[in-house]
Amino acid sequence: MGQNTLLSAVFLVVTAFSASASTLFGTFPDAKYPAEKRIHFTPFDLITAVDGDKLSVLPVSGKLTQHSFELPDSYTLELVINNYLAQLKKINAEIVFQCQQEACGDPYVLRDQLAPRITVDTSYLGAYVAAKLTGSSGDVYSVIYAFHREDRYTKVQLVTLESIPEPLDLIEANPAFLQQDPQEVEIKDRRSEDSQDSADHPLLGRMPGSFISRYKQTNFTQVPVNVGISAAGYQTQPLNAKLTEIRYRMPEEYSLFEISSNYAAAANKLAAESVFHCEGKACGDDAELIKSMGLHQDVNTDEWQDYQLFKLSRPGGDVYFDIYAQGRYDGTPADTTVRVMELSALKDDRVVIDLD
Repeated sequence: MGQNTLLSAVFLVVTAFSASASTLFGTFPDAKYPAEKRIHFTPFDLITAVDGDKLSVLPVSGKLTQHSFELPDSYTLELVINNYLAQLKKINAEIVFQCQQEACGDPYVLRDQLAPRITVDTSYLGAYVAAKLTGSSGDVYSVIYAFHREDRYTKVQLVTLESIPEPLDLIEANPAFLQQDPQEVEIKDRRSEDSQDSADHPLLGRMPGSFISRYKQTNFTQVPVNVGISAAGYQTQPLNAKLTEIRYRMPEEYSLFEISSNYAAAANKLAAESVFHCEGKACGDDAELIKSMGLHQDVNTDEWQDYQLFKLSRPGGDVYFDIYAQGRYDGTPADTTVRVMELSALKDDRVVIDLD
């Protein structure tokens, strides 16, 4: 296509649309699937040069408007870009940088630079134009990116950034807040939701606002507890004991740290010996940790978990207790299981036999 023929085609298409007062460019006559996004204020990097896989950028910031749409396959990449260049020339824009296909450098580097505002399909080489204009209130920057998929479509994405000072008066600080004492978050008592025939263990109470979702007492059993973690896995120790296992559902107002710290403080008041403690990913895979202890607990996330094991000595036999607290993916607490294990010996005379 000769230069005169191309320019004629450009102006034919240009006359088919008109820009509204709220947008820099109008819409192509055959545009489909239009999308728009506005951002009050954001930084944005304009590409100013490409040297292989190296990009030079100009940091700008301001109010951003993003448009995207799809054109039929009949709209070539050259035709689309030349339409925009013709309009930019009309409004005396300064072309900061432009490139097409291989001249735009490594498509993966380009993708990483333009994301997330502009989506680059690395399977198809595209064209990029960055321009600077002068508006009534300051500089306006325009970025155009398009790529063509043979026999399918041409996709166009536009970014218009209006340079404005960063708006730092959107919120108001309240100095009076600094003059008041910290206010505790109100936590509702939910004991009425306790599982039937359940109760706190006499040794350890509950966090206010929690309720018992599972309760189990066994007169004598073998309980695995974790005493360490090594490269070989969890180091467990079986305890022959009377077991009380209580699972508490925790209010979302607590943090996992507050829950674990309160149980640690309670253990300290009892002068209990800390046998083992781990938190977060240091505890390993949460599903494997739960399995190693034989617990019936929801699997949540490796990052939000805390396990503590304590020991108390008493004349009638040692007492161990452990606390396993879990949180959900957003950090809010889920379930906390408390187990109290009172060491004892097996009574093996419960089954009556008749030797005769």
